[in-house]
Amino acid sequence: MYGNDIYLDRFNSLETAALFVDLGVYDAAFLSLRDDSVADYLKERCYVSQEQIDDLQCALNPLFCTDHTPKQSCVA
Repeated sequence: MYGNDIYLDRFNSLETAALFVDLGVYDAAFLSLRDDSVADYLKERCYVSQEQIDDLQCALNPLFCTDHTPKQSCVA
């Protein structure tokens, strides 16, 4: 919870993750950085491209550190 906003760490299904993207709660590229299964699902449904995911990863890593965003399962 941040301020008056509540953010989920996990979704009960891939469809729920896509719903939150549809509602504008989460960015598809951001969710894709965190979980490969979510990335695959969102790419299959044209919510996000691999190029968009790579661009976000580069933007979050301006010094080109070897440590990437840690992966975790977003689907419970």
